[in-house]
Amino acid sequence: MSTQERKDPTGQIEEIKEELTPDQQSALEAMRTEVNKHTQFKPEELRDATLLRFLRQQSYNATAAAEQIVKYLQWRVDNKIDQLLDKPFEKDASIRSLIPWTYSGFDNDGRPIYVEKTGKIKCADLVNPDVITLDALIDSHIYGLESLAVKMQESSKRLGKRVDQFATILDMNGLGFHHRSALGMLRACLDIDYNYFPDRIGRIYVINTPWVAPYLYQAVQVFLDANTKQRVHIVSGDPKAFLPTVIPKESLPVEYGGTFETKELDVQEGESDDSAGLDTELVSYDFTKELECGAEGGTFNWYFKCDGGYDIDFSVEMQTPSQQPDDKKTYAKIPSRCVTNKGSYKSEGPCKLIFRWDNNFSYFTSKTVKYMVGVSQMGAEDEALHKQL
Repeated sequence: MSTQERKDPTGQIEEIKEELTPDQQSALEAMRTEVNKHTQFKPEELRDATLLRFLRQQSYNATAAAEQIVKYLQWRVDNKIDQLLDKPFEKDASIRSLIPWTYSGFDNDGRPIYVEKTGKIKCADLVNPDVITLDALIDSHIYGLESLAVKMQESSKRLGKRVDQFATILDMNGLGFHHRSALGMLRACLDIDYNYFPDRIGRIYVINTPWVAPYLYQAVQVFLDANTKQRVHIVSGDPKAFLPTVIPKESLPVEYGGTFETKELDVQEGESDDSAGLDTELVSYDFTKELECGAEGGTFNWYFKCDGGYDIDFSVEMQTPSQQPDDKKTYAKIPSRCVTNKGSYKSEGPCKLIFRWDNNFSYFTSKTVKYMVGVSQMGAEDEALHKQL
């Protein structure tokens, strides 16, 4: 059991005062009763705030939260997590060569700050097992979360009040479709967060978002829990104008308006082709893709480009369940010749979109089309975040 999860016997750290409803308080008491059955973990040392992190994850289902935290505590024992930081992480240099990141200090609320240049991640190497394995990446992720827990404890002692979360800055400059190849690794790391480190993220500041961000968020949002989505802040414009208002300058890298100097964020340029990571189709006559959304509606996104500067007829037809064969066609994107196109369409109810690339006017010259189409059925918090992007 980590120091962060234990009660402070000295009384030097003021614990977080949680404002709970009667039902939430009842769930907390029921969860502690369940956890107390597992005396090998010294459950009496667990802080209410620790139990509540798992309760919130499980929507205040006391039984499910108790089961999750017991599995978590056993996982710590089985994998000797409490001894993890006793020696340096041996793969650190390899990870840093692929993922530029650093710890830069603490924000205005005392939360330690993790900074990552997400747009500069070298995805081709990251997904190559000959360069780095998934197990090594997950080990690095766990090592980093444990390091942040130590920094939370240091901040708690310094401030005299409990700090239970960290903040992160994600710099998306350089983000491209090639980052889709790393979604499997992202999912694996987020699974670790969900199972063993719930509710640790206090704030995510996303900066320098390129135009591809909404398309990639469509794929990522299904991995994020509701609490995390609510803590994402998309910083529009120059981050130097906003970040110093929430992070002391001494804890903010120089390039973002602070005075913290680090070489750990300096990286060589990796992949930069926006079409890398897209699906590819050689179109002789025509090619179609169909996507549907259910009764709650959804947001469709698309992007494509033709290799070699060739053009092709492209359209996006929309059909509803009530539509009859003789009804006039409705288009989210009317047919037109283009070399590239990007767009989105939001449906408030069930519908189907038909994406069509028509090359009949030039079938002697086949066209190589690189494309991405997708649909996400978003909740309110997803929609708000998607609009920010």
